[in-house]
Amino acid sequence: IYLLRHGTAEPGPPEGPPDPDRALVDKGRRQSRRAAAFLDAAGARFDRVLTSPLLRAVQTAEEVVSALDQEGSIEESTALSPDSSTRVALEALLGRAASCLLTVGHEPLLSDIAATLIGDATARINLRMGGIIELRLVEISPPRAELLGMIRPGHRFRG
Repeated sequence: IYLLRHGTAEPGPPEGPPDPDRALVDKGRRQSRRAAAFLDAAGARFDRVLTSPLLRAVQTAEEVVSALDQEGSIEESTALSPDSSTRVALEALLGRAASCLLTVGHEPLLSDIAATLIGDATARINLRMGGIIELRLVEISPPRAELLGMIRPGHRFRG
């Protein structure tokens, strides 16, 4: 399971559009492409891509899928909206089998998902825009995962 926070988006109200309609800015598109480069170097091949329906998350998912030249549809789910609960989000993530899942969403929900899966719902994780958390699911019921890594935006790697 890869958890990817959307890239940097335009400001919200009062200067910008309503929250659901905030689009990625150039920096956010670059963050998305860098995330895709990391995922490509890691050999990630997704059989499921699940994203929040908010525009900035959908655009991030589209950038990554396009950069990886992977076919398949991107599923939008309100379970990954910023106001969703961890329980509802986990049900959406684990409700259908996938050998490699990319989940694109928002903070603090993504960090809460990771903390819950690693068995410490009180863990403080700060996933920055364009950052990635990599988990390996070890048990489905109750859901439990191993934290494999966390990549911050701009992290230099050899790929």
